[in-house]
Amino acid sequence: MMESRYGDLLQRIKLQEGGLVEVWSLEASYRGWLQVISGLSDAGYEMSLTRNGVEIPISVDSDVFSEEIDDLYNLQVLVGGQIWTTQFSSPDVIDFQGSPDLIRKDEDIDSIVKFMEDVASFARRPVIFIPETLDAEGVRRYLTVEY
Repeated sequence: MMESRYGDLLQRIKLQEGGLVEVWSLEASYRGWLQVISGLSDAGYEMSLTRNGVEIPISVDSDVFSEEIDDLYNLQVLVGGQIWTTQFSSPDVIDFQGSPDLIRKDEDIDSIVKFMEDVASFARRPVIFIPETLDAEGVRRYLTVEY
């Protein structure tokens, strides 16, 4: 059996079971979000957008950041064999959540790193991979990708 390049990281992620893992880009903007969505689409990522559980065409405007509980937008992005989602919590933070249960081998991490590199490139901001938290800047990071 081949040794994992990401053994320690995979072990740390496994300890996150029961929670989520997140890909974050801080100090973002509405324009940054538009660049990320457009870039991911152009790069061939499979994506879908729902509003209140009903699939709609992918078109992101400022309404997706509404704090109205009645308007829940959810963007899903297929990354390798994983589904990463965002509910557009703020135009100031580009954030995607994934399941640690689907991150088990080096190829899974490779897919996440490529996704992070793409998001960083499109947003023109650093991107971090972290356990689910309310303190993204203070939590111990799994990975950081500069742009």
